[in-house]
Amino acid sequence: LLNKLSGVNNQARAVCIMGSMPPGCPTNTYAEILSKAAGPASVCVVDSVAGIDSLIKTAHSMGSAAGSMIFKINASELCKLAGISKSNSETGGVVLSELVDAIRQFVDKYNPEVTTALLGLAITDGRHPAYLASFADGREFKLFRLKVPELDSTKTLYPIGAGDAVAAGTLAAWASLASSSMEGSTCVPLIPEECFQSLEHYVKSICKDETSPKVAQVVSAFAFGLICGSASCLQEENSVLDSDDVKKLFGTVDQPEQVLTQSFAES
Repeated sequence: LLNKLSGVNNQARAVCIMGSMPPGCPTNTYAEILSKAAGPASVCVVDSVAGIDSLIKTAHSMGSAAGSMIFKINASELCKLAGISKSNSETGGVVLSELVDAIRQFVDKYNPEVTTALLGLAITDGRHPAYLASFADGREFKLFRLKVPELDSTKTLYPIGAGDAVAAGTLAAWASLASSSMEGSTCVPLIPEECFQSLEHYVKSICKDETSPKVAQVVSAFAFGLICGSASCLQEENSVLDSDDVKKLFGTVDQPEQVLTQSFAES
């Protein structure tokens, strides 16, 4: 795999790193993948905590040459990783104050590299609202809340694999938005055109609150990814979705809202 990636020459439009490593792989395997595939124009979604230390250090050392990267992580997993006790059960929604503490502890644990290596954290929480924590300027983080589509609970739902659909949908939307903003780009959107146009509206609206276009793009992309995750719950086969379901669900949720701006130094 690493030999084949050498031919990519750091020109991947999008990179997705997911799941646990196969047995016997060095802990820096995902870092090696990033170093060979990602380039200045790449967007990367990491949906794994395997090899997280080396991955963050490699992205930090690459600087802008690594493109833009976010970590997608479950709220309970983030609290556990950060050593923060979560009041509610695994299926209960995370308390906002505990989430903020977990974000700050995560940053403390992996700084000084993490705030330059990552654009932020995309935090899922089952059927409860998700959050995007942006580390854009390194001194503070902005927290955006994203509602998850409500599904008909009287029907059989298939949640296994929904997380994979969230990651894939986020990456496809993010790559589409990022490419569209590049001068001279001929890349076509990787998502339905009507959804893409709505996401562009999301970006413009979020930017009105003095949020950078780069952050607004990833927040909007994560919103699309969450809709893909919900759509996959309607299909019996794992991690599969129908684009028609995505289009229908898209119109049922509000656009993301910023709920907090806080310095990493605040206690």
